[in-house]
Amino acid sequence: MTWMLQAAVVLGVVVALLGAVWAVVLGYRYAKAQRQAAASAAVEIYAGGQLGLTGFRGWLADLIDGDASEGCASSSENSASMCEDTADD
Repeated sequence: MTWMLQAAVVLGVVVALLGAVWAVVLGYRYAKAQRQAAASAAVEIYAGGQLGLTGFRGWLADLIDGDASEGCASSSENSASMCEDTADD
């Protein structure tokens, strides 16, 4: 091989390695941005009360804690809707 061909191969390897490192950096930045967006969306949903699961969580907490009484045991403000009889008569 001539020295020009050797220089071209070495330069090509260096450029390929730099490109691979840059792709990893861009991928890491993208993943970090997506994680932050998902975390902020989850906090917004939870803080905004959009889940509407407080009755179920209250019922489940009562069931786990052993504080359940006869009938609807939850002291949550939304527990009444969880304890209604929905059976068709």
